[in-house]
Amino acid sequence: MFVPEQSDPKHIPATATTGEDGSFTMTSGDKVGAKVGKYIVTVVWPDPAKKPTDSQKMMGASQYDAPDVLKGRYATREISKLRAEVKAGQNNLEPFDLK
Repeated sequence: MFVPEQSDPKHIPATATTGEDGSFTMTSGDKVGAKVGKYIVTVVWPDPAKKPTDSQKMMGASQYDAPDVLKGRYATREISKLRAEVKAGQNNLEPFDLK
């Protein structure tokens, strides 16, 4: 998730799911992309080895409810040290170093 550095209730955070190759396309609400600006980047990585049981699925659980492989190091704007700037046009960001 890309959360604006400057808090603005009118600015919808941009979200994405990363592909196998690390690429992603941001969406903001129902629009493709993210507004121009500086962002704090939050990341969670649900453990792919932890699949919900059929019973858990019936209760609404999904693969996204699995424990975070990154142990929450980048899960919130308050603790994430990741930053990005979105400029006008197509952006090719440097890879994020997730340790």
